[in-house]
Amino acid sequence: MANILTNIMLLALVAGSALLWSRHRRFGAVVVSAVTMLALLIAVAPISRLMLWPLEHRFSRFTQANQTEISGIILLGGGAISASLTELMGHPVPSRSIHRVKAFVELEREFPDARLFVAGGGTEPREAFREAPLIRRYLAERGVDQARITIESESRNTFENAVFSRDIVNPEPTQTWLLVTTARHMPRAVASFRNAGWNVVAVPTGPLVSEIPWSIRSVNLRRGIGLLGAALHEYVGLLAYRLSGRTATVWPAA
Repeated sequence: MANILTNIMLLALVAGSALLWSRHRRFGAVVVSAVTMLALLIAVAPISRLMLWPLEHRFSRFTQANQTEISGIILLGGGAISASLTELMGHPVPSRSIHRVKAFVELEREFPDARLFVAGGGTEPREAFREAPLIRRYLAERGVDQARITIESESRNTFENAVFSRDIVNPEPTQTWLLVTTARHMPRAVASFRNAGWNVVAVPTGPLVSEIPWSIRSVNLRRGIGLLGAALHEYVGLLAYRLSGRTATVWPAA
């Protein structure tokens, strides 16, 4: 989504610049000025943080207190391990979403009798370098018993994460499973798993971008576009999943 937003702004800037050299130069000036102001707004104003806030705070941080018996823990891959760097270095190399795996390891220690499940295939054609197998290798290197870990490595999106995992696990309606993923992704993940018949408790992870205080060092167009794109990706995904019948609600109950 961030790339799409960047390309739209670039195309608008190019088109506006071209119009400046035509008889429609006044309209061209309007387009160039609008794109410039939009870029400045994204870089300076906390638009992305305001949009991320509802996503990141839909589900509160998980606490073990007052929890029923936990049957299992589900981890969604989401780029936690870099396939390209792993192939280059010869061992699993953490990537942007490694906080998910760290939270998963902590939960695995808190609930030693829970089943462990890792879901995620991504777009990698080679089985050994897909998300779930790489995470299993990473966990094994950190002392997690591989015999406890079941993986699903065919899914390419959140909907398939839920459906393919359900078909492997066949969870009971009375069971409670912990679902681990990035905070901003949690609403769509919970909606997908609930629709697939899972009784899941949200365990949102990662730093909450929406809580980072603004400062002059926060002025960063590239980061602003990236965060805005991430927020739009989730909102569009929530709506698209609902309209396509993949979920039963646009905004899952906390």
